[in-house]
Amino acid sequence: MGIVKKIIYYLRLMLALGIFVLVITACVSYFGGNDFFNIPFDDIKNYIINNPKDFAIKSLGLIVIVTFVMGRIWCSLICPLGTFQEIIWLVSRRENEKRPSYFYKYILLIITALILYFFHAPVISFITSNISAVIWISSVFLVLIAILTIFKGRFFCTDICPFGALFGLIAKFSIFRIHQGENCMCCSM
Repeated sequence: MGIVKKIIYYLRLMLALGIFVLVITACVSYFGGNDFFNIPFDDIKNYIINNPKDFAIKSLGLIVIVTFVMGRIWCSLICPLGTFQEIIWLVSRRENEKRPSYFYKYILLIITALILYFFHAPVISFITSNISAVIWISSVFLVLIAILTIFKGRFFCTDICPFGALFGLIAKFSIFRIHQGENCMCCSM
């Protein structure tokens, strides 16, 4: 990999780590009862609970617009789970391998969209009324993802994540994106 590509990669990684630390700090601060940069978490939580469709449409719409303009910036820079997997992958010091794209992530995208559209109220109700169970289940999945990431790289992002599938489809038509030319060689990053 050339020096310029390495510099760009590590700059992107540092920015992603900064965003990751902010997200984690905000979550810990909220659950610890502290005020984080005066962000009105309770107002945001109440808005999400009272207007789940509106929140989902606005949030997804914003991410879709940004993805259409900037490509997969959400996946490569903002998504905390993607950054977490990249940290695990880098610490494990394994070579990056070219992996095929799997079609079932698009099936998961459709299933997720249908569940969220038709059953959003029970899902939100379950999450808000069973927050400690949701945290434990999420923690178990996070550990499982961390272990599998050591051997499979960012497999969750590339193979399972329904939002990654959606943003990948949109990114094919993005205004700004990286193009691989005929002389492009695998950079192993």
